[in-house]
Amino acid sequence: MREVVQLFSERGTFIEPEALEYISSKEDPLSFAREIISKISSSSLVLTLEEIKKLESPHEEKEEKTVMKISPVGSGEKPLARNMMRILR
Repeated sequence: MREVVQLFSERGTFIEPEALEYISSKEDPLSFAREIISKISSSSLVLTLEEIKKLESPHEEKEEKTVMKISPVGSGEKPLARNMMRILR
């Protein structure tokens, strides 16, 4: 755990206790910490658990942003135009 803290402190980044606990729970905490360090912004002063989880799954977040909702295709007429046609008849 000390080695993980040292890695981040050398970089000038503090780690929230929950984030440190999460990193320490990994199979290889030092490798995981190095991976996270390579992904975080150089201006990041405090590393949170939320930030780690976002960095672990960037693809999921991107997929959510690109989801398209498809509406059923109607007759091609717009509702307002259809109502106007009824009035004019």
